[in-house]
Amino acid sequence: TYKDNKFIDEEYAQQLEQLKKDDIVYWDVYCNGNWGVLDTTNVIIPIKLLLQAKTNKVDKLGEVVMGIDVARFGDDCSVIYYRYGNVVQEPTTIKSSSLVELSETVLSLCRQIRANMPSYNITINVDGTGVGGGLVDILNSKKAGYLTVNEINFSQRPSNTTKYDDITTEMMFNVKEVLTDECVYIPSHEQTISELSSRIYKITDKHKYKAESKSDFKKRLGKSPDYADSFMLMFYKPKNIIFC
Repeated sequence: TYKDNKFIDEEYAQQLEQLKKDDIVYWDVYCNGNWGVLDTTNVIIPIKLLLQAKTNKVDKLGEVVMGIDVARFGDDCSVIYYRYGNVVQEPTTIKSSSLVELSETVLSLCRQIRANMPSYNITINVDGTGVGGGLVDILNSKKAGYLTVNEINFSQRPSNTTKYDDITTEMMFNVKEVLTDECVYIPSHEQTISELSSRIYKITDKHKYKAESKSDFKKRLGKSPDYADSFMLMFYKPKNIIFC
């Protein structure tokens, strides 16, 4: 980047830094070298919201909420995200782990969080689709009194059935709303930012928003949106669970 270029004088470096205030998207492109982050017309979460969230200053106090995307296939990883209020922490990635081992990792992390934040309970939102339901059962059998475990099944109908075609779409747009309306800090995790800013949507024949499916996303970009799924589970607030 420009910070490593010894031929750039201090005055020009200050001009480049000013881009961070004037237009954070172009600052990330021209100063950090993150080409290809410019918005497309049908992405759900604009990259500008995510880049701004990387620089926000937020108080850590608040509810502790965790989102867990459980791996289903050999190439995928289980991802754990959690936040203190609106301060998002770095994700934890677990590859090729049994459900018992994954549950032990989750509970160990919860104990660490509880030790640092003893006055706060912890809510865990788990992707219960497929094998994830098994993780929910294990966590419920071993959980401490300060833990609440919610199973979020991606076959559930969305809360707002007139606006969204499915619960994935609703969760993605919920993240967009949170980033737009609230002051949120997110870590500078390139994979997460890439996945969140790459999910596209369409309007169905019934005039509903519908996000690109996970399988279509993987075909188009060659990767599974595991980090994005964990991230949006972390911000999801379950209401009445309605199955199709």
